[in-house]
Amino acid sequence: MLHYKTINEKLHFTLYPYEDETSVLKRITFFDSADTENDPILFNDFTWSSAKEKIQKAFDDYTNDLIKYES
Repeated sequence: MLHYKTINEKLHFTLYPYEDETSVLKRITFFDSADTENDPILFNDFTWSSAKEKIQKAFDDYTNDLIKYES
């Protein structure tokens, strides 16, 4: 997901045209239900843990940029 588009690009993608940005951001980092599932079988060294870290970092970068912009 984040290999091809940034969180900002994803938020403004047509998948979420009528949704509040805050609710989308909450869902992006809500890992509780996914954490209870078995990890998918992958053919590379990418793990669910590394995916969460990458998503969380992108989320943090995005929100930090928003805070800087509003300051």
